[in-house]
Amino acid sequence: STKGSTIMGNNTSSGSTSTEASKKRVVVIGTGVGGSCMARIADAAGFQVTAIERRVGAVWKPGGPRAIVDPEWAMTKGLVPLRGIVKGKKSSRIQDDAVQLDAERKIVVLAGGAQVEYDYCVLAVGSQNASPCDPPPQCTTVEGIRAHYDAVNAAIRKATRIVVVGGGAVGIEVAGQVRETVAKGTHVTVVHSGAKLLDVSLPGADPTQMTAFQDRIARKCAEASIELVLGARCTNLSQADCPGGFKEAKDPFPVTLSTGTVLQADLVLWCVGARSNAPHLVPAAALDLQSQLIRVDASLRVIGLPDVFAIGDCTNVPEPKLSVSAGSNVGKTGLPSGHADVVLANLLDRAKGRDPTHVWGGLKSVASIIPVTKAVGGAGLGAPNFLATLKTTKLQYFASSGWAGAGAGKFGKAPVSKEDEIAPSAAVVASGQKEAGAPPHAGDE
Repeated sequence: STKGSTIMGNNTSSGSTSTEASKKRVVVIGTGVGGSCMARIADAAGFQVTAIERRVGAVWKPGGPRAIVDPEWAMTKGLVPLRGIVKGKKSSRIQDDAVQLDAERKIVVLAGGAQVEYDYCVLAVGSQNASPCDPPPQCTTVEGIRAHYDAVNAAIRKATRIVVVGGGAVGIEVAGQVRETVAKGTHVTVVHSGAKLLDVSLPGADPTQMTAFQDRIARKCAEASIELVLGARCTNLSQADCPGGFKEAKDPFPVTLSTGTVLQADLVLWCVGARSNAPHLVPAAALDLQSQLIRVDASLRVIGLPDVFAIGDCTNVPEPKLSVSAGSNVGKTGLPSGHADVVLANLLDRAKGRDPTHVWGGLKSVASIIPVTKAVGGAGLGAPNFLATLKTTKLQYFASSGWAGAGAGKFGKAPVSKEDEIAPSAAVVASGQKEAGAPPHAGDE
């Protein structure tokens, strides 16, 4: 057993990479878009990488609206394999939950009891969305994740009056996917607190462009027979009443709004809010008190922790939380470096004994593509409107990007299975050999 043991990287190079990097151990916690890209490019740069992820695969969050109406797609396209995330002979991946970061001793403590030593740590733990698109934290296995999507899908298909709470991008796309799935006579209503849908600020979008974008989305919802109730909040239900992001009942129940209106629903899909996954891993001084997000400096280094960096949704960087920001954009025309690219450059600085010199400059503009249904299309901001339909059909919610970011091989050809599951705290190195002391298990590669 590895309970209470320490998993240590070997100080040997895995290939023709810099000597400094090959002597350093990098632990990446979380393998969403940012974390999977971070692990992959740090491994390619020669670092000894340990990627820690509690789930058997990486959930491709942009594809969540499709996943809840098509569980088969969710498991074969929307759950990204991690078996190819690192390739270095001394790199490894662990399926377990990181419960403590001891920055003084440079150790990550896992739920299974093992401890993982590091020279540098990158936090990519993201956030837990309230919507049903994101499986609950306890859903970590193939069976658990599939059971969640099956339950939501079954609830959607038997409902007759569906209320989607939240008119942001997730809520709109969920409503659209639901509208395409259910019978024509099923009522689909979106309740949103703002005066307009998508009441967020996007880099590079002037107010006139944003208003036109919002108005087009509202028109498309109307064309798709999705009712909109704007400027209203749900007062008799909360996120706590919707475990797993939904609340269903055999008979319709009241959904009371702040305007005094009472809707009847037999299914509520809660698509508002997200909870940071970061608070237990960093000191209080490194957390934004209001958002509970990790405070980072311009180099994406955690405040007060010189050898710990953070990327993606878990940071307090004042920008929309987008996959294009969190990951690696090297080789992608017209895109600046992503968080992972900036941190890799700074890890190389630290490996050479220097303070970080690379900073995250932010995105100057963002293209947003919101589909409603295939029949009515959707809208694009900074992108052609027709891409909204392609996003859900030929582009399959850009899930191939998730596979590429994790180094998972050809898109969709080898989906996640039980064989990918790893016993808690057991490390699987890329060469197919277990770390010393790791028990045998079905997930060995």
